[in-house]
Formats: sequence, C-alpha cells, structure tokens
Amino acid sequence: MKDLGGLSWFLGTEFHCSEGVIERSQKQYIGKGLTKFGMTECKPIVTPVVLGKKKIADTESPELSDPTLHMQGNRGESDL
Repeated sequence: MKDLGGLSWFLGTEFHCSEGVIERSQKQYIGKGLTKFGMTECKPIVTPVVLGKKKIADTESPELSDPTLHMQGNRGESDL
C-alpha cells in the first residue's frame, strides 16, 4: 500500500474533505453524459418533481427508439 495523500478523486467522483464533512461531486461525469446526449443547453431544476404530490403514469410518452440507451451510464464512466 502507498499513501497518496487526501482523497480528491476516486472512480470518476470528486471529493472535497474538511473537518467532519465529505462532499462528493459527479459534475464531470454528468457533464460528459449531457454532452453525449446533446443536452448541454438544458436548464437545471432544484427539485424535478413536487414532493408529496400523487404521481400518475404518462401513457402518452413516445416509445424509445433504443430502450437500452438510457442504461449506458450504469456501466461505468468509460462509456461516456
């Protein structure tokens, strides 16, 4: 084993450590995904749904041309 110092990057995730707090960010990973899927100009939202609101199924959504495309991010950062 070798001591490489404080944790800053691990498996594509950035870490900021201070006393009693570890902050984790996947900003770079998310940016690559947005670029890959042509969504770099999308608008962020603090909460994507209203909390506590009863959800209903969307039966009018179009079929996906490639249903496996949304799962690519689960295979690891190298896929982006």
